[in-house]
Amino acid sequence: MRHLFLNYSKLAERDNVDRVLGPPKLHPENPLTLNGEVVWKRNNLHFTWYRDEASGDFLGWHTVHHSSADRPDARWQPHVRRCRSRDGLAWEDFGEPGIAETVILDPSEPDPRRRYKCVYQGVAVLNEDGTVQVPMDRYEDLLDAARSGKDVNIGIFSACSADGVRWRDHRPVAIDAYRLWEPAIALGHNPDRDGKRRKHKWWKPGMPGWAGGDSFPCLMYRPEQREYVAYYRTNIDRRTSLFPEARRRERGVGRSECTLFGEWSEHELAMRSNVDWQDVLGYGKQDFYQLQVWRCADVYLGIVSVFYWEEDRNHLELAWSPDTIHWERVCPYHDLVPHGELGEFGGGNCYASMRPQEIDGEVRVYFGADNGRHNADGGRRESTLMLALFGRDRLAGISPKRGRKGRVATAPFDLDEGTLTLNADATAGEVRTELQDEEGQPIPGFTLEECEPLREDATEAEVRWKGGNLAEIKGCPVRLLFEFEGAVLYAYELT
Repeated sequence: MRHLFLNYSKLAERDNVDRVLGPPKLHPENPLTLNGEVVWKRNNLHFTWYRDEASGDFLGWHTVHHSSADRPDARWQPHVRRCRSRDGLAWEDFGEPGIAETVILDPSEPDPRRRYKCVYQGVAVLNEDGTVQVPMDRYEDLLDAARSGKDVNIGIFSACSADGVRWRDHRPVAIDAYRLWEPAIALGHNPDRDGKRRKHKWWKPGMPGWAGGDSFPCLMYRPEQREYVAYYRTNIDRRTSLFPEARRRERGVGRSECTLFGEWSEHELAMRSNVDWQDVLGYGKQDFYQLQVWRCADVYLGIVSVFYWEEDRNHLELAWSPDTIHWERVCPYHDLVPHGELGEFGGGNCYASMRPQEIDGEVRVYFGADNGRHNADGGRRESTLMLALFGRDRLAGISPKRGRKGRVATAPFDLDEGTLTLNADATAGEVRTELQDEEGQPIPGFTLEECEPLREDATEAEVRWKGGNLAEIKGCPVRLLFEFEGAVLYAYELT
């Protein structure tokens, strides 16, 4: 298995090192086109994609051009279109609009009617037991239900499909316990009101309800755990914050999981910014708009859209987790992809697409990029799709601080492989590796002095020693020590 150096939990020692973001490359074809046009829609662009292994085609889903600011009563109509591309750069629409905001093609599913799975934010009429009676793709029935006085609940839902277009088995993931949908005010966070409609409240950690706004959820499958995980936006109660007069919501990331798809666990909090402390520390108030997650080597990576309150803009940052539950920002307050100027695509708000993937040796990170401020420019801002490229396992690594050598050592493990390779950029310095016993003592033949230094940029550079071969000590408990200067270490792998 490959191991990322950003995963500090695997390192027993660290000296003079910092995490750093990998160098992104914005694709020269940006902004990407849909049906020959660079503007995909107004307001937030959400995008999901995968590459068909048989044909090589890129297939995706994206939110459509109409703006809910134009028709608040139609916000929850089927609003997602399928799209496709031969090269992943020029896209075209096909098929009728649907509801599936985030989609996975599930390789573990034996039933062809359920091979596509999705999670979406929407509305539904619920039965007394909480199951879905009228789902969102029956929009006219929802309108009739609302007119007849039935409760139409806002929430996050899941569904299955044979073709990624027509969906069945709608299930609630997390239901907003405090808001009901009404066409006249479908745009927003419903105001407090009396009568039969419930007053608006905010969610508090530990409560089962959810009070998110517009949410671009994420869905992933963990084959090693045989479970599905969904992430979605939640709004946290700030009325008990350090500044109780600041009643504005705080956006966070909620999480639910299930083994049998559709039987979701209770809402739990996965990421929270702690807005007031960020402000006191001088970084300005910020919270989390969304989180898109995928497996990378021995960890889970996530691209989090961080909303800066004073800027009124969303930036993209990198986060990591060892288990999909506990999350940490890798380089807080630093953009994963370059953020442009207002008026430019990518200079307003950025929203990560679901599921970055490696294609032909490069990791593709698609993101919705608009040209205006989130609230101040409202429905006037336009969005497009953009693409950033990273090297394999190179979204983040570690480098020495202050121009001195850095050193990191792994925890002891049993050596069962015979080859060690490094993913590192050492064009401005060098990397040496030492094998140690479990007490941290150098093993003769595998010391730093006997290591052939790496002085190039390589993704799979084999580590060699002048005095020994790894095959000679297979089965022994060892540690790996890496000493480096003028270099960035991204990953190592034993095979």
